[in-house]
Amino acid sequence: ILSWAKEKRDADSVIIFDAADASEIYAGHSFACLPFSSDSWLDVPRYQTLDDYLSLHKPTRKKLSRLRKRREVEIETFRGKVPEETMQGIIACLSCSYRHSKGLLPIQEFFNANLLRTALFTSDRFIHFVIRVDGQILGFSTRLLCGKNLIGIIGGYDRERSGRAPVYDLMIATTLDFCIRNGYT
Repeated sequence: ILSWAKEKRDADSVIIFDAADASEIYAGHSFACLPFSSDSWLDVPRYQTLDDYLSLHKPTRKKLSRLRKRREVEIETFRGKVPEETMQGIIACLSCSYRHSKGLLPIQEFFNANLLRTALFTSDRFIHFVIRVDGQILGFSTRLLCGKNLIGIIGGYDRERSGRAPVYDLMIATTLDFCIRNGYT
């Protein structure tokens, strides 16, 4: 695959996300290796319920409990076309994430300019999770449906408006709960 990708001359960039530590193999093929967290991967079969996960992640349980006691939390799930009003909130979250990102790739401007031209927010191959806190969209995550797997594609958080709300923790819990309840891995 690496040889084929390197020979493809019509691509501006080839990005391979690999959760395994294969950096030596990539470097041997003259690919640049950038650090990238694997937090998009969840070991869904390990848990029967969300409570199983939260019992092993007590700080997350505590943060989410505190959030739900103090603020109104709404979680929306969309498959396929995302409503226009929701898209505005998603774009605001993406913009905020880009402004605060510490690891933008050179292709980011092209990606940003062309994102809405793709089928990402209209195709039923994608599932979108949107988190509203006190009526405002503060985070979202989009996953590609691939058989019984949900693969993390993109997400964004409005760090400027979320304050101390644990939106990221809530997104992980939401995604995991959805996978457990619907038989996805």
